[in-house]
Amino acid sequence: MKNSSRTIFFCVAIVALVFLPSFFPAEASIVSCGRTGQQMCTLCDMIKGIKIVIDYIKNIAIGLGLLAFSVGGVMYAVSAGDKGLIDSAKAVMRNAITGFLVIFGAWLIVNTTIDYLGTQPGMNIHVVSWGEFECTANPNR
Repeated sequence: MKNSSRTIFFCVAIVALVFLPSFFPAEASIVSCGRTGQQMCTLCDMIKGIKIVIDYIKNIAIGLGLLAFSVGGVMYAVSAGDKGLIDSAKAVMRNAITGFLVIFGAWLIVNTTIDYLGTQPGMNIHVVSWGEFECTANPNR
């Protein structure tokens, strides 16, 4: 049972990694500067790239967490009073909730750090709102 659930989790993760990028807009490339005909990259471009990667990983983790919580709910519903299956279902749901809390805490720390860096003078980063910022060093962007 344990190896089968790991195999299912691995297959779902592979499918998410393959198909999830199709939901992002084409402009959301990680590196949007420094190529031929483009301007050189700045610190703000690096922070934008990091934020894109973090958001991508966050979206995948939330999707997998919802899937895990749903699987735990189905396991609980079909347990038919089997104490072992009920305990397994509760453990899966508890781990999914713990994962959500870890994801939210990590996102909160990283976003707060990026927002703090953006408010420092001379960084040429303007914080628009929570989790959104724009580069002010180059008005053409």
